[in-house]
Amino acid sequence: MLDKMYDLLANISKGKPKKTQIKLYKYIGIITNIYIRFRYTLKNRFSKKNGITDNGEIEVIVSLTSFPARIHTVFYAIETLMNQTVKPNKIILWLSKEQFSSINHLPKTLLRQRKRGLEIYLVDDDLKGHKKYYYAFRTFPNSKIITFDDDLLYPSYAIERLIDKNKEYPNCVCCNRGHEIKIADGKICSYKEWVKEAIYLNTPTNCLCPTHGAGALFPVNSVDNDVFCVEKIKKYVYYSDDIWLKAMAFKKGTKAVYTNDFPQWLFVIRGSQNVTLAQKNINQNQNDFAISLIMEEYKFNFKSFKD
Repeated sequence: MLDKMYDLLANISKGKPKKTQIKLYKYIGIITNIYIRFRYTLKNRFSKKNGITDNGEIEVIVSLTSFPARIHTVFYAIETLMNQTVKPNKIILWLSKEQFSSINHLPKTLLRQRKRGLEIYLVDDDLKGHKKYYYAFRTFPNSKIITFDDDLLYPSYAIERLIDKNKEYPNCVCCNRGHEIKIADGKICSYKEWVKEAIYLNTPTNCLCPTHGAGALFPVNSVDNDVFCVEKIKKYVYYSDDIWLKAMAFKKGTKAVYTNDFPQWLFVIRGSQNVTLAQKNINQNQNDFAISLIMEEYKFNFKSFKD
């Protein structure tokens, strides 16, 4: 049903003006949320179907994080990740001990999902959005890590698209959504000027900055070890994990590539957007600030962005 709603949105919004597309997205999103809340609340309570698999030569791990404002709705996102056509070997939710005192005190919706494959870990520090990748990279260095967000409803082929692209380009970061980095006069343009949802970048390039919430697959050893430098994370990119991961992949020499045929407007879980990091990033120019600090630190050569 969720896949059909994405198909419906794509079909009826095709060729329509941008304002009409936005209205259709909102209306269909409301209907989808009503259905999802009913369907997945029941599934969460009664299903015993496992959401993971033991198959695969290289372990594939889905990794995400959350925080108190979304802890009661994140299970919807996880249900969609358990309903994938290609299942991962692990689904891990990383939470900060600064925000959650005990796993046993978490919502029952999450505790029930543990019986179907969800793993939950409490970590000492609160690295904000960086928790979605940081601890997975550290704990499972020989696994493929796929990052997702806690506030989106994913079609059943989200992981499949990433795996398919990874087979085609095994040494690239593969993403379901990303932006083209624009460069002018030898400098990176403001984040607002980047080309959003640059789906045409479906061959490896340095100019693609994955937005990891829609799903991004990191091959083994695809980012520089500086990715684990907590001091730099907090100093430069505390609220800009996408920018940091792009910088660490570029420093390692890893290009990015877009998947094929994936919806660019994902339905948001209603009630999860009361606190939204993306809006804070753009409004307060956090991404531009992070970019300037990273460039000052690493002195990246912009010429090498051109493929």
